[in-house]
Amino acid sequence: MVVQVVWMRVFPLFAVSDIVVDQGVSSTLSGTEIVRLMLSGVAGPITHNPFAGFSGSPLPDQIMTPLSWLFIAGVIGAVMVFRWDLERGPVIWATAIASLTALPALGIVISVLSNSYFDLPARYGAGLIPAGLLVLGFMLRNRAAIMIAIAYAGILMAFGISLAVHVGAAY
Repeated sequence: MVVQVVWMRVFPLFAVSDIVVDQGVSSTLSGTEIVRLMLSGVAGPITHNPFAGFSGSPLPDQIMTPLSWLFIAGVIGAVMVFRWDLERGPVIWATAIASLTALPALGIVISVLSNSYFDLPARYGAGLIPAGLLVLGFMLRNRAAIMIAIAYAGILMAFGISLAVHVGAAY
């Protein structure tokens, strides 16, 4: 939030005009929107599909959806299962709290500072993906689960590389 506040205060200093252009995407920040932001902050960064503009294929969603469920299960499961300890407790609780509050907090800051609001895309929460996957890793206890996770990670990596090559070839 501090970075957003600084950005929204410094950015107008570089403007060449006082005219603010409405891009036609303004909306109001309602309680329903705050709840949507809370829910999209948990799995939305993973299932956000930037490829949707290139193709109507449901394949990216189908490949990434299991990862979002693992993310949710890992964070919720870790909060429920692990006792507080100084080794993992801060990471687990910080990830759970940030997953639920980071996007709504950003939406509120934008709304208060600019007197306008736009629907925040779920990709704004992408910085939480590594923490969520780390917490998920705390939950993996047996060799079979670890091997399945490694295989799935390999599939995701191959899909990501092929998607990047495909999109790169389109330009």
